[in-house]
Parts: sequence; C-alpha cells; structure tokens
Amino acid sequence: EQLRNCDVIARYGGEEFAVLLANTPEQIAREVAERIRESIDQYSFHLPETSKILQVTVSIGIATLSALQGLEDIAKLGRSLVENADQALYDAKSDGRNCIKSFHVSSEQETEGKGNSYDTTQEAISNESSY
Repeated sequence: EQLRNCDVIARYGGEEFAVLLANTPEQIAREVAERIRESIDQYSFHLPETSKILQVTVSIGIATLSALQGLEDIAKLGRSLVENADQALYDAKSDGRNCIKSFHVSSEQETEGKGNSYDTTQEAISNESSY
C-alpha cells in the first residue's frame, strides 16, 4: 500500500528487503520509508498456533544518487548503492533499531569513493505526500 506500481520490492537476503524507487528525490524516499516503518510498527501479527501476538519493528537504510552524469560503470554504481544502503541499515540497527538512516552519494563522490551518511529524523511525516 505504500508503493507506486512502478516501484520494485524484493527479498534481499534472509531478513532483508530492497525497495527500488526510481526517479524519487531523497526526501520523498525518506517519507516512503517512514510510512513503511510506521505501518509495520502499528501492525500486530497474530500467531494462531500459539494465540500470541507479535509486534515487529523495522530498521531502514536508504541510499540515493543525485545524478548519473559522468558515471560510466553502471555495475559499479549498483554495487555502491547496495553497499551504501546496507551500511545505512546497519547504522540504523546499531542505533537502537526501528529507525531510518540515509546515505547520499553524488555522482562526483561516487567516482571518488566518498559519501555522506546521516540520520533521518523520527518526526511524523504526513501521508498527504504526492507519492
């Protein structure tokens, strides 16, 4: 319910998922991530075999790229985005879980192997976004 028809979600590893949001500015990606985090946080999983209720949280790592100009190796770019999202995810897990972390890479930083990692605030993000 939180994604567009053109977005892709896939299982990536044992307990990890990847969501690809094409042509999406970083702020909108954070809004989508927060809506996903909130919807999972508010959902109660009922285990019928034990009659228990399970509450689940999610930690989310985001990696974005500002521009593709000057990038000649798309495979390197893809690996870098996955590695950066993975690092942001592990940062979120180490900061207590149930939060969102971002890692932004510009095309110039990518060619130099640099990037900026920073927190996404836990402030409420409106569901009225055009996303």
